[in-house]
Order: sequence, then C-alpha cells, then structure tokens
Amino acid sequence: MVPLLLGSLIGMLSITSCQSPSKQDLATQDLLLPLEILPPSWELSGAPRPMGPSIGFGDEDDTYISFKLQSEKYIISDHFVLFYSNENQANNGYEDLYRSEFNDNSIAIDTLWQTPPELSYTSSYAAQFYMACTINNVAGPKQICKVMGQYGKYVTIFYSIIQSDTMSLSEFNDVAQFLDEMMVQKLGLLGSR
Repeated sequence: MVPLLLGSLIGMLSITSCQSPSKQDLATQDLLLPLEILPPSWELSGAPRPMGPSIGFGDEDDTYISFKLQSEKYIISDHFVLFYSNENQANNGYEDLYRSEFNDNSIAIDTLWQTPPELSYTSSYAAQFYMACTINNVAGPKQICKVMGQYGKYVTIFYSIIQSDTMSLSEFNDVAQFLDEMMVQKLGLLGSR
C-alpha cells in the first residue's frame, strides 16, 4: 500500500513540475504592447526598462516601454505594466495610480480629464478600467489620452499624444481594446467573469 501511495505521490509531483507556470506569473515585459499594433510611423524609443525610483513609481519587477515617431526624437507614448503580490495590493495600487494619473488638479493640464465619445471601448474583464483625455500644457498644449486597467495582480497604463501625425482618438480606442484583449488572453482571464 505504501509503495502504491508513494508512487502516486511521485507521479503527481512529476506532472505538477512539468506543467507550465501559471499565466498569472508572467513577467511584466511579456505584457507590453507590440509595436506592430501601433501606427506604422511609430518606433520603439529604446528597449523595455524596469521601473522604480528612477522614474518615480513602480519597482524593479515592473516594466515600461516608450514609443516615438520614426521622424522625431521625442517620446509620444509610454506603456507601463506593474505587478503586485496579490489582487488586493493591485487594487490599492490602481486606486493610488488613478489619483495621480488622472489628477484634475495638476498644473500640467489645461482641462479636466474627460472621456470623449470616440473612446467608447469598455472592458468586461478588467477589475477596474478607465480611459480619458486632457490638454497637457508641458512643452506646448497637446491632447493626451490614457487608458488604465487592473487585471488580477497587474495594472497597465498606456498613454499617447493625440494629434494628426501620432494617433487619432479612434486609433487610441482600438489600442485600448487590443491591450484589454491581450491582457485577458495572456493572463487566461476568458470566462472568469
């Protein structure tokens, strides 16, 4: 009887150790937007980078990537992916980041954050999801849009300058939808709601 139980236990451990890791344990770098879904005039502005004190939020297991126009040297967009040790911490992290990312009292904005009608996408899977735009007055007035979502232990933030040579509101809405669907697929959230 003991050899049978021991054999069963060893078999179960072998099967467990051969299984792929949980989709919830993906590296944040694996959840960054691919360049291919962005407008053709865009390119990466360097490799993905860890977050942390050097940029003012996140830590070393969080990642961000910047994008720019091929014809320019200035960053027009960033995508941040933050990982938390559990969903409760991710929820709290989202709420803290929401207050800073969509801060209507910032001296850097000329208008309150609003969701234009063109940004119609809503997520059925994110625990929290918000999209809005404002006029940013740093280095000249320009429209900025952001989308932010919480997916289990992950929080993602994507922002872009919206103008004729970067991205339209409709394209931003499409990127937000792609990002949401990518997070759902990669984290195995289909059917979880």
